[in-house]
Amino acid sequence: MEKFADRYSLATQHLEHIDFAPRAAMLEQAAAVVVEMVHDLRNMKLEPMKALNDELRALENEADRLMLELYRDIYSGKLDPLQMFLLKEFFEILEKAIDRCREAGVVAYEIVLKNS
Repeated sequence: MEKFADRYSLATQHLEHIDFAPRAAMLEQAAAVVVEMVHDLRNMKLEPMKALNDELRALENEADRLMLELYRDIYSGKLDPLQMFLLKEFFEILEKAIDRCREAGVVAYEIVLKNS
């Protein structure tokens, strides 16, 4: 997220009309699920961990769907080349962060799976 914030502070004037809130909210939800999964490692109960893993997978799938919508918007011809590049860069940073949450969730799930 620091990478996103640093770069966004430099490009604010080019992306004033872009709303990053929905995708940022998804990242926040994914991070909250990972925190809950790590907390639940103490219990080593498979069913609650599976439910959290499924929730995290759903969040990642929704983020991927939104990314496809973004590509449609980027290549629609409504944006100038600089905006296209910046928009793609920022959304890929957010997507990568959500993917990292998913990877962390998989590790937590596998730990519980191996120890159940």
